[in-house]
Amino acid sequence: MASFINSKQSITLGPVYKVYYRIMFHPHFLLNLLLFTLLLPAHARRQPLSPMWLQPGDSIAVISPSCPPEAEQIEPGMEILRQWGFRPGMGPNALKNYHSYAGTIDQRRSDLLQALCNPQVKAVICTRGGQGLAQLLYEIPLDTLRRYPKWVVGFSDITALLSAEVQAGIQSIHANMVEGIGRYPEQDSVNEVLHQLLLGHLPSYHQAPHPYNVYGKGQGMLVGGNMSVLGALADTPYDMLRQKDIILFIEDTGEGMYSVDRMFHQLMLRGVLKRVRGLIIGRFTDYKPDLGYASMEEMLHKVIERYAPDFDYPICFGFPAGHGSHRPNVPLLMGHCVTLSVSAQGTDLTF
Repeated sequence: MASFINSKQSITLGPVYKVYYRIMFHPHFLLNLLLFTLLLPAHARRQPLSPMWLQPGDSIAVISPSCPPEAEQIEPGMEILRQWGFRPGMGPNALKNYHSYAGTIDQRRSDLLQALCNPQVKAVICTRGGQGLAQLLYEIPLDTLRRYPKWVVGFSDITALLSAEVQAGIQSIHANMVEGIGRYPEQDSVNEVLHQLLLGHLPSYHQAPHPYNVYGKGQGMLVGGNMSVLGALADTPYDMLRQKDIILFIEDTGEGMYSVDRMFHQLMLRGVLKRVRGLIIGRFTDYKPDLGYASMEEMLHKVIERYAPDFDYPICFGFPAGHGSHRPNVPLLMGHCVTLSVSAQGTDLTF
């Protein structure tokens, strides 16, 4: 399990940003601002916008853009959000059930757009994943997401919305949803990291060494999430894997080894892995041993080993994020610039 370093500390400024504060109030402000921009690494200049961080008393929209949750499974998570000092409000269609979706496409899209457009709502947290979110994107242009920047929280099928937000130039949060938040007490370490993150305190993660890790250090924009959902968005305007200089995170559930192998090779064929500056392999669950491998990690390790000359960047196995009802799913900021360091001492991911 990962340990959480500095998860309650405020954001600290690096050397480049300290230079910024020295020049910010100089009489030649515009010239200095240009110089500051040029000082930033290329991936930092492209970093999507960070929405406003939350404050106690802020409203959070709770919606179900994919599958319907059970009402009794949502209330514990809503109560924890209240204990954090926020004011969660359920979308009008969040508990509906229409052919295994949480309402029709129009109803789910309406809830999402109302949550985004309402100036009183400061963040949107989904109840659960499942399937169906891609249906909503067809009539939501990126300009609409860009016009209403606010934090969107979710994972699994919600990866599609996180990806769309990044492509719109807005950061998003890959993390437990209301259903998952309610499975753990308020004081749970992963819950607390999400709480502090919403308030603007960035986490740093340290993960124990893994025998399949590939050592190195890389910097880039963190993108990724559920492999099958990302594959369905391939080469669309909503596909965040089109970004350059990326730290790629992957996870999935219910997919066989042959399917994950195919999706991994799809990333290679699309040229995604050539734009990677680091690879984070999260949790894969609900599959059977196959292809002569005892685990998904073993299979991916063998694939990576075969193409080792093409992977000249750090690779972390066993990162505690992804599916698993009673296992850590640490929050990750999609679209944020990160540093991934993998060594004999373990893996460090810093924002």
